[in-house]
Amino acid sequence: MKRTLMLLALVACGGSTETPVEEVTYGDDTVVEGQSDLDKVRAKIAAQVAALQSADPDAFLATQALGADSFMVGPVDVAIMEGAGPLEATVRRVMGGMPSSTQVEVREHRLEVEGDSAYTAHEMVISAEGETVPYRAVQVWRKTPEGWRVAASAWTIAIPDARTEQMAEADALPQSAPITERIDAGCEGVAANLRSWRDDAQLPPAENAVGGLSFGTAPEEAGEFTQEQYDSIAAAVEAGQARPAAGPGGIRAQRVGALCFVATTIDYTFGPMTLPMRAVVVARAAGGVYPVASFSLVLPREPASMPEQGEGPETQSSP
Repeated sequence: MKRTLMLLALVACGGSTETPVEEVTYGDDTVVEGQSDLDKVRAKIAAQVAALQSADPDAFLATQALGADSFMVGPVDVAIMEGAGPLEATVRRVMGGMPSSTQVEVREHRLEVEGDSAYTAHEMVISAEGETVPYRAVQVWRKTPEGWRVAASAWTIAIPDARTEQMAEADALPQSAPITERIDAGCEGVAANLRSWRDDAQLPPAENAVGGLSFGTAPEEAGEFTQEQYDSIAAAVEAGQARPAAGPGGIRAQRVGALCFVATTIDYTFGPMTLPMRAVVVARAAGGVYPVASFSLVLPREPASMPEQGEGPETQSSP
């Protein structure tokens, strides 16, 4: 939602202004000798796309760094996966319900390599059997001896404003499963900023926010955050027009090389509506602008209360 995003983007780097995205064809998932790390990460994205198109969970899991610190946030209320076991079980359940003729349209918004880590932000519009689900994927990658693997990720779904308001009025938006508190060394600063916003409605410094990419809650909300937007948020908070509060659980701030993947739950009140949301921030451990943030509604897993066809997930197989 535009109004939601404008008042939540301060956590890191949000915005609702459409910005140009790089047109990249994800057709070749072959890693060849001499490829740059950037192209190797793109090849892994291509492997994910191929796995989704063929409903192959093994191929998708091969792009993940499965271990005790594996972490994935999905769009529905129960989808907080901590550790290899829950992540693998969820991927197998979700992809087991997908048709093998799935189509995936990809748009790249951000892809950067930071030493032995990388971050990516993509839209992946998944279509099958007359239904379309507009996923947004924020992934932090680790370079391993076996190649690039995802260490932490958030998969969200963009929902039109009108449908969000309908679901909120019908009390159909559930609470999120809790996130376990974990603050890795080197990620304390961004975790503190996120906590200050969530608990006390305190803005982070503008230099951490302006210039980053945000995925908001509505389909058109993918853009770069500006100083003007930051100032508007500050004024709205001061006027008491919006109020955040801590959702279930704590803050996860996971260090992946030069990057931090930080996630929490927020109950966000705007006027008569309270929206259960998740905030995910990618930050450089060394500081500066947070490159990517994602703000998403917590969606129900029951088909009867899901968004209508073409507006979001339709089955319980959504992760």
